[in-house]
Amino acid sequence: MAERLPFYKQLRYERKLRGWSQEDVASKVGCDLKSVLRWENGKSLPHPYSQQRLCELFGKNAEELGLLGEQAGDIDTVASAMQTSPTQETPSLTEAENNWPVSAILTKRYDVPYNCNDYSSLSSSSKNRES
Repeated sequence: MAERLPFYKQLRYERKLRGWSQEDVASKVGCDLKSVLRWENGKSLPHPYSQQRLCELFGKNAEELGLLGEQAGDIDTVASAMQTSPTQETPSLTEAENNWPVSAILTKRYDVPYNCNDYSSLSSSSKNRES
């Protein structure tokens, strides 16, 4: 079986075959020109709604437009990267911390000091100043 073109090349081919500009495709799909430019440059994939509109516009299914292979390849790449990436060890809890409620552990480990401004809802002093 012949290998299909990637989506961005197939999209450009189908558009030029019909003599349409990128603006024409954008108006027919209902998106902006920048989106079509990104699709044809291979920088992004269309959202599902736009994918459906492109399929209807060109009379092709998602596989024929190269949408399925592209997404499946991305999913495989992410899955293999997750399996090969080193796992980060989580710090172990002391025996005393094992008996603490979760909220106390989170507060202890992730307590970050911050300053409230006068307009913050966390600032209790701001209410006193306005009175």
